[in-house]
Amino acid sequence: MTGLYEYFAAPDDAAAAAAARCDALSLGLPSLGLIAGIDPAVQIGRLESLMRRIDFDQVLGQPRWCDLITSINLRTGPWVVTVTETLRESLADADESTIERTAAIWARGQEFSCNDILCLAESLAKFLFDFAALAREAKAESRQLYCWMSL
Repeated sequence: MTGLYEYFAAPDDAAAAAAARCDALSLGLPSLGLIAGIDPAVQIGRLESLMRRIDFDQVLGQPRWCDLITSINLRTGPWVVTVTETLRESLADADESTIERTAAIWARGQEFSCNDILCLAESLAKFLFDFAALAREAKAESRQLYCWMSL
């Protein structure tokens, strides 16, 4: 079963928590919309390690790494969790070549179960370009990044 995720920006944790009951877009929050299969803990953690060129274990110790903001039901979700400010900064500052290079490396990770690495790299690059645009907007408006998720 593949999880559904919505990466979005909000001014604070309280505004982000409201997205637990509906999608962020309907609340007027900038969002990437629903996507499948890119979870905020392992896969986004791996993305941060690649973007910042640090070990994955160092990402786990970052403030606001996948912190639970709210949940409708702790056991079954959906949940809203934080995305680190350091990833927001890295994405906001990334240029096109960095995004393309990172997507190619990220696609080769064991976190993804796809045999067509080229197709996956292209899909991840599109996601990263969109995520970087969201991060730039969030940074400009002093917003944080979050993820709504349902498994």
